[in-house]
Amino acid sequence: MQSLARRMEKGCVLSCAGVISERLETLVALTHHASRITHPAPLVVTSVVALLQRTFPAGTIRDQTRTLTCGDRVDPLDLVEWVEEQGYGPEAQVTQKG
Repeated sequence: MQSLARRMEKGCVLSCAGVISERLETLVALTHHASRITHPAPLVVTSVVALLQRTFPAGTIRDQTRTLTCGDRVDPLDLVEWVEEQGYGPEAQVTQKG
């Protein structure tokens, strides 16, 4: 196994974070689509390897997603508490997508 520093030199860490982010965006979009029955189901094209990878159940994604729209008023402390309940913690500076 390669060390983290070695993988970072090769760009794998950023690439992996990007892949995870894209997969999560897709799962969220599919979860939102499943809640709207009026549209036909989307066609998903994937590989067998990707299909066999474990992921979050749809209910978990739905329960741990909070949608905010322009104009919504949210108590900042309530939002911080909710984000921490989802497993996130403070970071000095965000440097990667994910």
